[in-house]
Order: sequence, then structure tokens, then C-alpha cells
Amino acid sequence: MSFARNAVGVLFTSAVGIPVGLAVGIVLARFLSPEDRGLYSIATNFAGLAVILGQLGWNTAAIFRLRRAKSDPARVASAGLAVMLATGLLLFGLLALSQPFVSRQLLDNAPPLLFFLAIASVPARLLTTLFGAIARGIGRFGINNTFRFLGGFLPLPGFILVLVVYDGSLVELLAIALAIQIVLALSQMLAVLRHTGITWRVDRNEVRESLRFGSKSYAMSLAGHIHQRVDIFMIAYMLADPAQVAFYAISLGLVRQLRLVPESIAVAALPELSGLAPSAAASFVCKLSRQATAGIVPVLLAAAVGGGLAIGPIYGAPYQASVLPFLVLLVSFPALTVWATVARFYIATNRQQTTIGVQAVGLATNIVLNLLLIPKLGILGAAIGSLTAHLLEGSLLTAVFIRHTGHSLADLFLFSRADIEPYRRRLRKLLAR
Repeated sequence: MSFARNAVGVLFTSAVGIPVGLAVGIVLARFLSPEDRGLYSIATNFAGLAVILGQLGWNTAAIFRLRRAKSDPARVASAGLAVMLATGLLLFGLLALSQPFVSRQLLDNAPPLLFFLAIASVPARLLTTLFGAIARGIGRFGINNTFRFLGGFLPLPGFILVLVVYDGSLVELLAIALAIQIVLALSQMLAVLRHTGITWRVDRNEVRESLRFGSKSYAMSLAGHIHQRVDIFMIAYMLADPAQVAFYAISLGLVRQLRLVPESIAVAALPELSGLAPSAAASFVCKLSRQATAGIVPVLLAAAVGGGLAIGPIYGAPYQASVLPFLVLLVSFPALTVWATVARFYIATNRQQTTIGVQAVGLATNIVLNLLLIPKLGILGAAIGSLTAHLLEGSLLTAVFIRHTGHSLADLFLFSRADIEPYRRRLRKLLAR
């Protein structure tokens, strides 16, 4: 299956998923109080961080082992299944012990069951991300896209059932979310294993080589996801007001929805890049970056106008407080787009230490600025800190990429006549019909 077809499939899944994700956010905002919406964000982000902590870089390692090392898919699947199950169960046990501290410091002494339901999703989510990566690694993007769509769509009817039909509680909401995640994880695993097979003996060499490669991408992924979530945790701790977390979560969630498009292109590109020589991979990344850059301006303008006018009326009057942080975070979208494409070059060429260093600088910048700005400016200060850190990361990664590859800024960002020509040919063919 070609990269173009893979990319179109992933993009279509993301395009369908964006309105569904927005609808989920509206249901949560309209039928939960701002305080409960904030608690939901803290609990789910905490579980999400635990998932990243438990991945051990195995997802990118699985793709690398399948595409570049040409490992047997059954051995890759078996090793990943064994390690992710063990890691997920271990994390659940360790996190369960932290419940009193987390509930006291971050969750405003919410019922313990709320926290346990959130962290119980960790093993299932680890399996979901693992087998999604394996599906991409063996070229079965249809499986990956199907379950990505279902993972985004099924919470919507589930949440409507709990919150709208039965007027349920936050605990019941997390219970239905957990049930959906478990069913999807097991279904996706079985769908992928039909194509890879499984060995009942775990290959120690496969485990060792996956950990060796994955340790680098693990540090990169962990730093990136901490960067994405640290604002939520720092707001929860420093402001001690779940409603403020809810307002910021809406702003952040809307920007994350926009990120689905460049991230989807990067997801489809990683298996392709893993099979290319470094020089060819660099040229391929430049082409992707130019095409992504061409679409940034209209997206930014439409999002700024639409978000500025619609957040309050759609999510509810209290969420008017989300508008200004959203507009600030929106400015980081170009830097996030650059990161999504260029970072995959360093993963595919096994030089993740470059992105790790850049992310460490960005994360440290974000934390320092949050400490300075959140007490003075609240959630707006968190947005300014995040924006500054993302712009710094994007600028540093661009400079490093240019130095390493010999390409120029124009190669990365200036849409050329050669980039337009394929679209012109397709348009002529369409008009001819």
C-alpha cells in the first residue's frame, strides 16, 4: 500500500474524528459542572501520562523492527504483548498506591473510585497503542484507522447515554469510558494478531532490541507528553480550582483537535521514512513540511474567528474564559506542525537524541514560565508559557535539521511549483472527465 493511500486514510479518519471530538467536548461541558469537567480532565490526563510512561518507546520500536530490521511480525507482536501487559498491570498497582496523595493534591479530594476508574484504563490503552503501531508497521492501515475512529466515536453515544439520558455522575462516565477502552483494545489486538500470528515463547532478543531502540524514542515521547500535560497539573496544583482546569482544558483540547491533521500525516509517514536512506528521508520530510505549511494560514484564520465567536455560545457562558487562552495557544500551531513532521525524521533515522535535547529545553522553559506566570495571570499565563516553549522547540528543531541535512528554510517551508504540479494534473484529469 502506497504512502499516499495510507496518508489519505489516516487524514480521512482524523477529519471525521475532529467534529466527533468537538461533540464529545460539548457534551462534557454542557452536562458536567465546570468543577466536574476539570476533575475529568485531571484524571484522564493523569492516566494518559501513565500510558506514555508505560509505553517504553515500544510503538516506534515495533514499526522500526518491522520495517527496517525486517523482524518476524509474530515475534514483534508476542514480545510487545507480554511487555505491555506486564507494564500496564505494574503501573496500575503503583498508581493505586498513590491515590491518597493525588486525590488530595490534584483532585480536590474527589471520590477514590474516580481515580481508580481512570488508571484502570492504562493496560487497555497500552495495548491499543501497541497494536495500532503494529498494524501500521505491517501496512494494515485500515485496521489502525478503523479503531482510531471507533476510539474517538464510541465515547460520544456512551457519554450521551450516561449524562443526557440517565443524568449520571462523573464516576459513571469514567466507568463507561473504561468499558469502551477495554472492548476496543481486545478487538484491535485480535484483528492485528490475525495477520501477524503469535508465538507463545517470548523472543528475548526481540525484547532487548526493541528496548534498545525504544529507549530513545521513549525519552522523546515522554518529554513531549509531559510538555502537553504539565499545564493541566500545574494549574490544578497552583490554582486549586477544578473549574479553571476545565476552562484551560477546553482551550487545549481545541488546539489538539487541529493538531490531528499534521499528526496524521506524520503517523502515516513514519513507516515510509523508516524504509528510506537518511538523505531520501530528509527530502521526503521537506516535501511534507512544505505541503503542511501551505495550509496553515487559512486554518489559523478560520480557527481564530470561529473559536473566538463560538466557544462561549457552544460550550456555555462560563467557558467564555477559554477564548483568550485558546487564541494564544493557537499561535503555537505552526511550531507544532513543524515538530510533527521533522521529529519523525529523527525517529526513522534512529537519532532521537536530537529531539530529546530540544524537548528538554522546551519542557524546562514551559515549567519555569508556568511557575512565574500562573500565579499572576492564571490560565492565560499557562497558555503564554506553553506558546513560548513550543515556538522555541520548533525554531531549535528547524535549525538543527537544516544543519544536519544541508536543506534550507525554503526547502522546508516554501511551497514550490513542483509541489503544485501534481495537484494541477489531478485537476486537469478531473475536468477532462
